[in-house]
Amino acid sequence: MMTDQHLPLLEATPMLTDVPLLPHMINGDGMQQAADLIGSCCLSCFQMILVQVNPGETFTIRTEDGHFQCITGPAQVPMVSPNGTLPPILVPPGYISQVVEENGMRKVLILPHAVEFHPSMPPVPPHLPLYTPPHPAMLHHPHIFPAELPHYVHQLPALPVYSEQDMMCHSMSVPIHEERSVKMQEQLQRRLKGGHLGTANGVPLPHSPTGPFIKGSQAAMHNGHGKGRTGLAASPTPPRLKHSGRTRTSPTSSYDVKDDTTIVGLISNNNEEAYREEVSFLTHWCRENNLSLNVNKTKELVVDFRKQERVHTPITINGAAVERVSSFKFLGVHITEELTWTEHTTQVVKKAQQRLFFLRRLRRFGMDPRILRTFYTCTVESILTGSITTWYGNCTASERKALQRVVRTAQYITGVQIPNHLDLYTSRCLRKTRRILKDSSHPSHHPEEEVRRVQELLSAVCKPAVGSVTSCSVVLSWRPPLPIPSETDTLSNTRAYTALLLSYELALSQSGTEGDFKLVYQSTTCKVGELRPATNYYARVCVACSSVKGAPSETIAFTTLCSAPDAPAAPRLIQRTKSSISLQWRSPNDNGSKITGFCLEYQEQGKQSAFKEVYSGLAKQYKVLGLTPSTKYAFRLAAKNDVGMSAFSAVLSCCTASCSASPPAPPSPPRLIEAGITWLRLEWGAPCGSASRDTLAYILEMENESDCGFQLKHKGEEQSCTVTELRRFTSYRFRVLVADSEGRSQPSSVVEYRTQPDQPGSPDKLSLHTPAEPHSLHVVWEAPEDDGGSPVTQYVLELSHNGVQWDAVYSGSLRQHICGGLREGTWYKLRVYCQSLGGQSPVSEILSVETPPLPPGPCQALRTAGEATPSQIPLCWDPPVCDGGAPASQYCVEMARSAEDNQQQVFCGSDVCCTVSQLLPGKTYLFWVKAFNPAGWGPLSEMCQASTAPGPPEQCSAPELTLKTSTSVLATWQTPLCNGAEVCEFRMEWGLEEGALELLYSGPSAQFEVSDLQPATEYRCRVQAVSVVGAGLFSDVATVTTPASVPAAVEHVEEMGPVSDVRARSPATSLALRWKEPRCHGAEISSYNIDFGEELPLSLGRTSYHILEHLQPDTIYRIRVQAVNSIGAGPFSSVLKLRTRALPPEPPVLECVVAGPQSLKLKWGDGPSRPQTSRGTHYRLHMQVDVDRSVCVYSGPCHTFKVQRLCEAAEYQFSIQAQSEAGMGPLSPFYTFSTTRCPPPQLKAPKVELIEWNKYAVTWETLQPMRGDPIVYTLQVLRGREVEQLYKGPATSYTWQNPTASATCRLRVYAGRRGQDGSELWGQCSLSTSLPAAEPPKEHRSSSCHDPQPKRSWPLTDEPFATVLLLGFVVLAVLFAVLIQYFVIERE
Repeated sequence: MMTDQHLPLLEATPMLTDVPLLPHMINGDGMQQAADLIGSCCLSCFQMILVQVNPGETFTIRTEDGHFQCITGPAQVPMVSPNGTLPPILVPPGYISQVVEENGMRKVLILPHAVEFHPSMPPVPPHLPLYTPPHPAMLHHPHIFPAELPHYVHQLPALPVYSEQDMMCHSMSVPIHEERSVKMQEQLQRRLKGGHLGTANGVPLPHSPTGPFIKGSQAAMHNGHGKGRTGLAASPTPPRLKHSGRTRTSPTSSYDVKDDTTIVGLISNNNEEAYREEVSFLTHWCRENNLSLNVNKTKELVVDFRKQERVHTPITINGAAVERVSSFKFLGVHITEELTWTEHTTQVVKKAQQRLFFLRRLRRFGMDPRILRTFYTCTVESILTGSITTWYGNCTASERKALQRVVRTAQYITGVQIPNHLDLYTSRCLRKTRRILKDSSHPSHHPEEEVRRVQELLSAVCKPAVGSVTSCSVVLSWRPPLPIPSETDTLSNTRAYTALLLSYELALSQSGTEGDFKLVYQSTTCKVGELRPATNYYARVCVACSSVKGAPSETIAFTTLCSAPDAPAAPRLIQRTKSSISLQWRSPNDNGSKITGFCLEYQEQGKQSAFKEVYSGLAKQYKVLGLTPSTKYAFRLAAKNDVGMSAFSAVLSCCTASCSASPPAPPSPPRLIEAGITWLRLEWGAPCGSASRDTLAYILEMENESDCGFQLKHKGEEQSCTVTELRRFTSYRFRVLVADSEGRSQPSSVVEYRTQPDQPGSPDKLSLHTPAEPHSLHVVWEAPEDDGGSPVTQYVLELSHNGVQWDAVYSGSLRQHICGGLREGTWYKLRVYCQSLGGQSPVSEILSVETPPLPPGPCQALRTAGEATPSQIPLCWDPPVCDGGAPASQYCVEMARSAEDNQQQVFCGSDVCCTVSQLLPGKTYLFWVKAFNPAGWGPLSEMCQASTAPGPPEQCSAPELTLKTSTSVLATWQTPLCNGAEVCEFRMEWGLEEGALELLYSGPSAQFEVSDLQPATEYRCRVQAVSVVGAGLFSDVATVTTPASVPAAVEHVEEMGPVSDVRARSPATSLALRWKEPRCHGAEISSYNIDFGEELPLSLGRTSYHILEHLQPDTIYRIRVQAVNSIGAGPFSSVLKLRTRALPPEPPVLECVVAGPQSLKLKWGDGPSRPQTSRGTHYRLHMQVDVDRSVCVYSGPCHTFKVQRLCEAAEYQFSIQAQSEAGMGPLSPFYTFSTTRCPPPQLKAPKVELIEWNKYAVTWETLQPMRGDPIVYTLQVLRGREVEQLYKGPATSYTWQNPTASATCRLRVYAGRRGQDGSELWGQCSLSTSLPAAEPPKEHRSSSCHDPQPKRSWPLTDEPFATVLLLGFVVLAVLFAVLIQYFVIERE
């Protein structure tokens, strides 16, 4: 997020922390000219990086001691990488890093991502912005590098800075490979050469870099189809959404722009005025801007969640009603009036499933899974995720399952892992949130609220898990709060997932307190090394995304394992003799396990022998005996514990005492190796005879001009030293001493060396001594504040008019100079630098000065630009040849009637052409013109003479109107002034309204009589004179009113249908008429006369309808109506022929054709039972349901009807009436008909049980009495075609014994209803039942043993037969299903 507060410098992002600053390398020999871009770096063969800082810019680095150093441009800062590699360059958003090689030198350029940027390239097309807005999370700070790089370095604003969180998140972005960037730049270069970047569909784009961005230009760059986007929210009152297509034709361009517009209105308290005014405003705006709204494609959507439904009046545009729809497709999303996404998800799933067909085909062709994954992302996933942030969050569970089902199907087809729909929705929402946070102009831009939500989401990270703990390392892993795409997904869709990667901060602490954590890693799962053995550590992880950082997770503790001790320090010499050396040492860190001993080894130097162990134990000192005098020995030490032995310490070299000890000889004086501005590098040699001595210590002493004597500057075994923190261009004296265990030598001879002078600073306060003149500039400047230690010997003043090429105009010791020979009104840039023994200083700040202009010269070629009109003369001229150094900004045109008259100004503006108006026709005028620039007005040009053309006649006076009759008027007028051309024609317009007058007369006459007018009507008239030149103005409008007359003829006389306020009438003997009142012609209508064939017309009052009664049925009458006022009777209306209707028909005779227990079939009249036409006679059948109430049971043209759902043995009364075109006839008298009794229902098949041989017990079901009538049963036996009655009575069982019964006999039973009069009503017989098989007795068995054995038959009854048939159908259906599954579905 943007902020105006500057962070402290120590909180800035550390840049190039592994590249220490080496000031002594600024010698100018290996320096290369870097690209003309801030922060471009070069890598030479010496691993030296040159950072060029442009004038006016500041470069900030961090030195080895941790301090920050600011370097102000212009400067070239040399830096060295300790590991010989290029340091990391953090690229701001929207830029890429490119490595190029020029003249054997590699350069890293930071280029804009959109357009190839290089100093040798042509300028960026003018439609591109000059400056890319900075990242929302970057802070404005002018002292941090790198910064947000503009496209051009001219007039750069303050450079922003990345915060630590932003640098962490940007470092996790996917790198852009060099090959890819080179290919992209080559493609952009070809597009620039071909001219494709500045046009759209062959039409030049309007360039307006400083003007507002309009919607039309955006639509033009997208082939004429742009989309406007809006939001819609549900509320208790119904908002209306209108979707309109419109076409715009710009009068200043040669192409059309098509766009869609959406209006969203909120209707509160049923007030639609604001919404309708917005639609009217849009219609008016489109009309004024030459836009045509397509009403046929305009749709209206109403979202109304109120409980009470109300009617919404449709919106009208240009008189046409806008269609209201329940849903429409807007920007690829289906929006419904219920604000549900069922229709949208259905369409998306359907379209995605169609695309899966092509994915299956590619799989059958054996395509690689990566290609299938890429095809899925381009064709299917793009459909599933279209505007997903808008609709997916409100989808139901079933809709989400349908979407995920498509993803699972695609995953099965491709065989690779595909992110599920919810993960895609979450990542898209997060990306959208970041974009909103970056865009301060977005309507939903609420940084605090969005940051808080993202922080809550990022703070949901779990604490890290510990694994693979060793003595110096541990593996920590954690689960991210959001799903991260896999490697395959990232490679296949790098652009989509690059911005979604999260950044992790893993912090370690040994105490667990707040604030004691140290950042050790910024990535996902990691292995942390360089830990201390047997140490308690506390770890936590923090997730960051862009500039938002979540709260740290819970802390987890772990302990590293024990290890061998650390390597001890080298043993220290305590005492030495000729044959012994005493050593002492300290215990190292035991790393969690107690030290159990030390191992001391020695070696005699000068002999090729290995180290030998001389001591092993727990003591911390030891005396080595049995050594040789004046001999050098090397000692090393190691420590042991239960885990193992440590590494050996550094080697200690010492010498035993000699027999004759003496101090060493004095060394040679120090020699100067290299001198710098603040340092001197010296070296010296060993004294003579030092080969057999112990380790020597060299002491370097220095004496400066402060007379403090020699001071110690270095002490050690090295034979070279770099003395730093010296003053520049100052002499210092040095000497060297040698010391060993025997003593200190005499100092060497004293030498004197001088430091180098520094380059002077840039001169200050470059300014003008006197105000600028048109052809010279007097420039002065001050000496630099820092001369670098040596006096300035020369100043060099450079001048440039374009800022690229600089020319030296002065070189000397003075600090002022007058620059002559300059051009007036021209901008010049001045800069100055100085030279001394230390070298050349940086250039000073650039002074931009403009020389004052001179007034312009006279304008050239004042002339007429075209044909003159009677009141206007067009003029044009050329700008002056000499503009005085400033372009002419205004021109003034002066006019006079003659050379003696005073001149008056008629035009003042920036155009080189004008039109002088309000002139008289046929007159001659004189014109002059002069130019103006910031210096003043120039002289007048040469005189130009021009004349106006003849003009049309003057305006006529109002015509005089005289009444001749009630229907005719005479109009006369006078001839006006002709303005140089004779009047040849007059035009008279006549009409009722002033705005709708029509041409009635055209000719040379000055009068005209108008006839056939309406009485009592006001008319308007005006006249226009016309000559050869043209037509003059119309005269004022004159009015006249004709006198009153008889009424006009009555119109629209027609028959009147049934009206509620008219009394009941018979259509056979009466006719109802109505008419429209005619024009009264100035006198109010008092009565009407109706003529319908009688001797005298019927006179009525003032009314608009009348009923003629007492007419003959089925008779034709000729009717006319006449209006009457106070002046007289008007003409009759046209004849209206009407016929009276016939009398209604009489009711037919009603009779019962068929009577049943629950129905009666009635018949009336003679005719078919089915309807033939709908124009014949209709009948209405009524049935009486109460004493005084009857209902209509049938109405239609049929002659029969069956009345059902009646009660048995009951009487019903019916009546009937007929209806025809003449009307409804009277009701007939009531007819009485009765229903019959209902027979008993069919019984089930009787049950037969075998009691003994040829004796059977037969039972059947019992029926309840029907309306008081008892039930009787009849049992019959069937032998083939013979029927025999066995039983008749009320019982429900019967025992039958018949020795002749066989298996072919069958039994059935009847149920009958016995009435009170003894009559019986029998129902249908039941199904028959066969007799069960019986085994005959033994005596019958012996008699029939010789009989042939009859064949056994299995009789198949109805129920088993139906069961077998059903099973057959089931088996056949299963067989067909298997065949369809195998041959149709599987093969598809």
